Amino acid sequence: MQKRWTLPVAFAILLYCAPSNAQDRGRLGLTVAYPASVGLLWPVSKTVALRPEVSGSLRSSETKQTSESGEVSPYGSGDSRALAVGLSGLFYVREWEALRPYLAPRFAYSRSITTSVASNLTRESESVTSDYLVAGSFGLQYSLGRRFTIFAEVGVGYDRVNSSTRAYLPGTGVTVGSVTDATSWTIGPKSGIGAIFHF
Repeated sequence: MQKRWTLPVAFAILLYCAPSNAQDRGRLGLTVAYPASVGLLWPVSKTVALRPEVSGSLRSSETKQTSESGEVSPYGSGDSRALAVGLSGLFYVREWEALRPYLAPRFAYSRSITTSVASNLTRESESVTSDYLVAGSFGLQYSLGRRFTIFAEVGVGYDRVNSSTRAYLPGTGVTVGSVTDATSWTIGPKSGIGAIFHF
């Protein structure tokens, strides 16, 4: 009985891991990349593909203070939530067997909101940050099988960040003090790696 199943199982494994052809690489795929994001690879033609992506996070924190007598009491709490979306265009320039180099312009937008509340409920603060990224990269895709491809990218990007922080009375929305606005930008290298699971 064990020998009867050996050949079909081995054949299925070889079929799954066999080198992909051009038609296989033209299928829709799920992408998982670092920095952490999940998206889709949507082939538009043999030489062009679109890659929308999304990422997000939720975080909660609590701060405590210890007095000289050793008494521990709440000091404050905070919550943070962030969402980022992006879109890349992949323009394949050549193809060598399982290797495909490409150029990838990319635009991404993220927004995060952080709130904190003092333990005595006298003040609540909120910080809102918006991040705009425009980048261009050179990448390589390498197919390890009919349904699995890895990729790596390196390039340069322009990052613009707008942030606003204000404090207000809890439950009223009345601003306490002044509102702080800040804008910054950076130009620097961008890189990433990931995998594609083809449907």
